[in-house]
Amino acid sequence: MKTIAIILAAGSGRRLGSDLPKQFLEVEGRQVIEYTLYAFEKCAAVDEICVVTHQHHIPEIKSIAIRNGFHKLRDVITGGADRFSSSRAALEFYANESPETIIMFHDSVRPLIAPGTIEECVKEMECHDAVALGTPSTDTIWVLDSQTNIREIPPRGNLYNAQTPQCFRLGQISEAYSRAAADSGFVATDDCGVLLRYAPKCKIHVVKGSADNLKITYKEDLSLLATLLKSRSLVHDKQDESILSNKI
Repeated sequence: MKTIAIILAAGSGRRLGSDLPKQFLEVEGRQVIEYTLYAFEKCAAVDEICVVTHQHHIPEIKSIAIRNGFHKLRDVITGGADRFSSSRAALEFYANESPETIIMFHDSVRPLIAPGTIEECVKEMECHDAVALGTPSTDTIWVLDSQTNIREIPPRGNLYNAQTPQCFRLGQISEAYSRAAADSGFVATDDCGVLLRYAPKCKIHVVKGSADNLKITYKEDLSLLATLLKSRSLVHDKQDESILSNKI
């Protein structure tokens, strides 16, 4: 099965308080998205990469690909105003691919994903409808009412924090997105939510992720990323090669 990695990089970075989108900020000599792309470039299970970004940043993404020799990065397309629109734009772009093609959505601002983890997700697609990365919740979660009072405390044992990549077969996720687009009352926060709502017969298998697969959201996350990059720069695991090696 062909595997295409869709890197979602159209975010504006408003929560970070930066004029420059967080995926283009520089940490330890590289832009955040460079670390992300390197991981997918090095993963043998990924056949090609597509970046979804704002039209103004398309030349920069192409420049990054040339500078780093990212040969799997075949396409850079314009994203939408939100995650749902960007994911749908990618699905429409690949509409002529086989319905069995594996589509992996990944946040460009999760730069610490390891090639071995990506490969594990792809392998799990051999026996599951869809696969997503997640970590068990270590905190108690509160469900609040409209007055910000605690309404419910769900059992923590069944709660996971969603991560990416999230993997689907093109035909199934495209159909789910088409149905979601026709429902004006639906709000998607990730791609699994779309499949769960509009293709409920498809089972989404969760692969245990890592706390290191952090999502850059706030300024403090950039400092944490720099610390992790420094602490792992001398570590090289041949079985699960990290983007944190000195090879980038």
